[in-house]
Amino acid sequence: MSDWYEQWRHDALHELIEKNDRVMADFRINDWPRWDYGLKDCSLIFSDQGVPRVVAEVRLIGSTSKALNNWQWAWANSNWPPEVVSGVEAVKAYGEEHAIAELTHGWVEDDDDLNQKGWELSAVAARLLNGLGVYRPQTDNGALFFLYRSLRHLT
Repeated sequence: MSDWYEQWRHDALHELIEKNDRVMADFRINDWPRWDYGLKDCSLIFSDQGVPRVVAEVRLIGSTSKALNNWQWAWANSNWPPEVVSGVEAVKAYGEEHAIAELTHGWVEDDDDLNQKGWELSAVAARLLNGLGVYRPQTDNGALFFLYRSLRHLT
């Protein structure tokens, strides 16, 4: 990995922290006890006691798997409909242009800290795709990483 990219990725991670702090302040995402995914309209709906409070248009960036000890880019997972990952392939194109293997391989292994790797790669995607932040729900086997394209209050 080239020196410039390592610093660039590090800077992107700090930018993502700031973006997520703004999303938390403006939309209080962690205050809403439930979230639902709208596959057809690529949305996350955050609600409280059955009342939708915030809707976010999202794209899936990727996911981590504890069982496989890796990150998988969403564009490399044929289980997701194309509209869910639309635009994320631009990260791969950037990786190809700059010879950055972790952006061009469908799976990235990490023995140190898989969660950190997910955040780092999501930060790269957020920077390249002008995302507003990233939401990371846990799964039984790892986590999903969604890029916020837009957010709005419903009530």
